[in-house]
Amino acid sequence: MSFVLEEAPETLRQRFAQLRSPQDVAALLDVKYSDLVYWIYRRPAFSRYQEFSIPKRGSGTRTIRAPARDVAILQRKLLQVLEAYYEPKPVVYGFISGRGHLRHAAEHLRKRLVFCTDIVDFFPSINFGRVRGMFMGIPYHLPERVATILAHLCCHAGELPQGAPTSPIVSNMICAQLASRLTQLAKRQRCTYSRYADDMAFSTNQRRFPSAVARFSEEGEVRPGSELISLVEGSGFQLNGSKTRLIGRDGRQMVTGIIVNERLNVPRRYRNQIRAMLHAWKKYGLEPAQKHYELRYSGTEYRRPGLEPPRFELVVKGKIDYLGQVRGKDDTAYKTLLRKYCECAEVPLPRTVFPMAGLLNQYLMLGRMADAQKRGYALEKLLCSLFALSGIDVRHPFRRNKGAEQIDGAFFLDGTHYLVECRWRAKVSDVAQADVLRGNCDRSSAHGLFLSISGWSDNVPSLLKQNTVKTIMLMNGEDLESVLREQIALADLLGGKLRALRFDAEPFASANEIIQQDKS
Repeated sequence: MSFVLEEAPETLRQRFAQLRSPQDVAALLDVKYSDLVYWIYRRPAFSRYQEFSIPKRGSGTRTIRAPARDVAILQRKLLQVLEAYYEPKPVVYGFISGRGHLRHAAEHLRKRLVFCTDIVDFFPSINFGRVRGMFMGIPYHLPERVATILAHLCCHAGELPQGAPTSPIVSNMICAQLASRLTQLAKRQRCTYSRYADDMAFSTNQRRFPSAVARFSEEGEVRPGSELISLVEGSGFQLNGSKTRLIGRDGRQMVTGIIVNERLNVPRRYRNQIRAMLHAWKKYGLEPAQKHYELRYSGTEYRRPGLEPPRFELVVKGKIDYLGQVRGKDDTAYKTLLRKYCECAEVPLPRTVFPMAGLLNQYLMLGRMADAQKRGYALEKLLCSLFALSGIDVRHPFRRNKGAEQIDGAFFLDGTHYLVECRWRAKVSDVAQADVLRGNCDRSSAHGLFLSISGWSDNVPSLLKQNTVKTIMLMNGEDLESVLREQIALADLLGGKLRALRFDAEPFASANEIIQQDKS
């Protein structure tokens, strides 16, 4: 028996629609009919599934029924077929490739009121008869014998088991009509509606939430509206009254664990937990942190019994990756935690997230170059890459002047044209060298950026201040390193220096000063 089906989705779609007998089902799933019958009907029930419980996020436990290997292979192949045929409703986000809980939450971003509720015992509520009826009904129209064997393959103990590969997509197929009805309800009530598995969310920008969807009881508690209850119960489900909430903008609006008030975000305690885990790793070492993690979280993690506890470093990395998915890869908190993780794990920074990491390594190597000429050519290349990564419009590529220890260039930023002169020699620059740039700026009506890696003599800033026209900004190696370490963006650094020049007549504002000003 093969592990996956090799046919193209369109072929699987056609073959599914043409099923006429149980033998056709076996052929579609690339398995002997006798084996299919054995695994579904004759194999002892206790050996077809492993049943265990895991704690729910709130309280109570959830029963998981994981299929045995052979049954799971059949279900995964049937899943391939159903994915090729099933067309999910636009409001359904659970268990569908390319959607997921983040897009579900994003549907309710920055809304005045958000109402959330969920379905009680979602998977167990879908019994064998409903699954068989679904395959026999619109739009599948499969013969009774075909629908029966498919329902037996999808169900266990007369219901849809949570833990089977086919259960998520079958539940979406069962809920297709309910999705259409709730979409119409939301449209009539001027709401946005979406569903992720058993979690349903409605949101609106109206001042009062529609009572057909949610209402307040005489005790002041939030209750589902009568029309919503009628539609859900009419589809064979029950709403969970204890997990119903209606939150305005002044409260923390959460949809499937994601905060949606102003931007997609995770709760603060999630970030704090990552910080605490990284702190324990750095202070005590990996092995003690692993033991503490196992001791503290043993029995509460969501994993199958008998499995080894997850490795501490993988748990931390997974949490950080999830933070990046929610807040975005450019988020400062994500980058800070990822940087700390890389330090603890002693691995290089990923260049997909830290594009400056490679340039930083190049910059640090400059100081170890004995040949001044080679150092100049390396810095020339580094500056070209830095401005390109920063998205700054370079009008004249950085080029090293032959026979002189300087690099010239020009760029355009926020309506201002800049000329650049860079000095990389070991000794500090003097005012005569800055005067050359000032003269060029005066002739071309441009601003100037004087980048001296080793800094300048004490009289350079004071003499530049005495000039009537303030056009020259100073930048040193420490400023450049702050950019390469991604402590501040290059555009923000240049913008801060220009503000200091214009408003305070100060030719030099350090990267640290600009960072502190932006924080305050």
